[in-house]
Amino acid sequence: MYTKFKQDREEEFHLMSNRKAGEEGARRERANEMMAKLQRSQKAVENFMKERAHQNMLDQEERKLQEEDVKCKLTRKMRLRTH
Repeated sequence: MYTKFKQDREEEFHLMSNRKAGEEGARRERANEMMAKLQRSQKAVENFMKERAHQNMLDQEERKLQEEDVKCKLTRKMRLRTH
């Protein structure tokens, strides 16, 4: 009877050990997935910020060109008025 009890305890211990090992593996896997997700998110944010900075640069260049066009038109009008 004692040997049956001892055998049952050993089986129970092995089952618990296997379950804990499985839980630990799943926990590590979830942690790895979260890190990968964070890295993907960080890359997406970096790409978005690069695109936004590029768009801002293009907008500034366009404004400069428009201002230059307006100045050229005004100077042309002034020249035409004086002649």
